[in-house]
Amino acid sequence: MNTALIAIAPPPTNPIGIGSLEEWEEIEKKYQLRFPSGYKELLATYGSGRFNNSFGIVNPFHTPKNNDGFSEFVHMRTRDMAEVKRMHPKLSVELPIYPEKGGLFPWGYMDNGGTLCWLTNNSESSWEIVFLDHGYARDYYRCNLDITDFIAKWLAVA
Repeated sequence: MNTALIAIAPPPTNPIGIGSLEEWEEIEKKYQLRFPSGYKELLATYGSGRFNNSFGIVNPFHTPKNNDGFSEFVHMRTRDMAEVKRMHPKLSVELPIYPEKGGLFPWGYMDNGGTLCWLTNNSESSWEIVFLDHGYARDYYRCNLDITDFIAKWLAVA
């Protein structure tokens, strides 16, 4: 686990929704993806929750009250991205969207409506992170970091 992240944001004593090996196998089978090991380590260490009261990581093993579950979140975000792309092709993100091969797969959200995604174009160890602003516009931030490195860097400047 990322020591810089742990130093900035100590994990809870009893994380909720950490997922068993069998649950991970089920979710990976359902989405036909092998999720990055950093994501699995993050959930095993932190469970469900938010960071810095500004963004959250969607957890397939826990649905907080008054929130959509993981499957619903993935469905709604990918549906909305595809709809914006269909209606406004010159203004929307030009990257493929899950379930397209190598498509954007949403895993988190910002309080301002932004979406955190992986670009699932290679092996899970090298998925890029893509931050889409509210509206899924063509302007986006893209980086090649593990999820825990990304969160640690984000929190370090927040």
